[in-house]
Amino acid sequence: MKKVLATVAALGLVAGVASTASALDFSVKGKYQVEGYSLSNVEAAGGMELTGETGSDAYWMHTMQMLPTMKVNDKITMYGDIRLFKEATFGHASDEGDTTNTTHNGLDINKIYMEYMSPVGKIHVGRTPAGSWMGSFLNSATAGNRIMWWPSFVSSPWSLLLFTQKMSESDKNSVDSDNDKDLYKVSLSHKSENGSAAIAYNHVDDSTSTAEENPSHGKLELYANYKFDNIKVEFESAHVFGETSTDSDRDWDAWGAYLDVSGQFDALNVGAMLVYASGQDMNAAATDDNEALMAATSGLGNDFKPLYILTGDHTGILNQDSVGGTGFEVANNAGVMAYGVHADYKVSDRLTLHGAIAYAEADEIQTAGQDDEYGVEYNVGAAYKLLDNLTYEAHFGYLDTGDFFKSGTTEAEEVTILSHHLTMTF
Repeated sequence: MKKVLATVAALGLVAGVASTASALDFSVKGKYQVEGYSLSNVEAAGGMELTGETGSDAYWMHTMQMLPTMKVNDKITMYGDIRLFKEATFGHASDEGDTTNTTHNGLDINKIYMEYMSPVGKIHVGRTPAGSWMGSFLNSATAGNRIMWWPSFVSSPWSLLLFTQKMSESDKNSVDSDNDKDLYKVSLSHKSENGSAAIAYNHVDDSTSTAEENPSHGKLELYANYKFDNIKVEFESAHVFGETSTDSDRDWDAWGAYLDVSGQFDALNVGAMLVYASGQDMNAAATDDNEALMAATSGLGNDFKPLYILTGDHTGILNQDSVGGTGFEVANNAGVMAYGVHADYKVSDRLTLHGAIAYAEADEIQTAGQDDEYGVEYNVGAAYKLLDNLTYEAHFGYLDTGDFFKSGTTEAEEVTILSHHLTMTF
């Protein structure tokens, strides 16, 4: 009887919301994705296994994402991002209907924010998209509590963005507490018929540290994405500077860059990429500047995925692993220099093939006698459109591991990953 009453109540609530929304412009977009993974020589918590062959790990995951939009009037629009079973693993008891999201399970109200087209420009207020700026390099798309403003006095082709984000708040329900962490950002961009360019400055004021003085640091970002005839060039760089969060007498001085040049030749798209993130010298003194960019930015960013293994979510070698745990992440202080080529071939309107080869090495070794070679990675993949809104993808990656991962006299095992993904969009 309780189940019947609960069902009736739920249907009544849906009907009430629907009748209210009918007076508004309400729409929902989203996707449902089912993924299967098989990984060899990867630990259960993420990262490569160095002590010997561990066999294979195989599992399924799924995610339901809904992106509602409610246009209240010509000035105000509400946006949301709701996840059901975000990257939830098949067979985990906590994934079966859990309404919390401590481990990417159950219901996750990821973003809710308002857009106001005011007389002084566009304003976003609430839990907005965060992390991503322009390209995917060093970006990890998340959500943040922000107040964002695009001033109307800056007209096209220029665009100015200013915002503040409360990263940590300690004043509520506290006595004489000001242990907050705040981010302030200003970004200026320019668009033309060939592409866009942007520059941004980030300032983080961190009062949560135990340092004698509140440390603050900055990050300067540059971005360019242009296309000339059939050639496309994308570039992004960042420089982190200022005090570290643990020692106000020690500064960050870390930088990195990404460059990709590709060409479209009928059905074939082929390109080359260069990735760099500075590492910390193993002989640096404790008071020297910290030059490890990936330690300051949690890797190369979870959105940056040109390679299935080195930059994949399920291994966490060059990024902050977002699925399997903290990951291996030995490269955070070592940095990286990687070179690669990639190609995509559109066989038909429904089938696209992908391939990539990349070599990666550490910018700075971390122990005496250590080799700097991460290894060579090979990727192949295919995407097939079963329907206009239903796509199946299969990916295979193989990492011929270098001696950077060697443990004593034990060679590191090669790593493979095989995955397939069924994605339905609506």
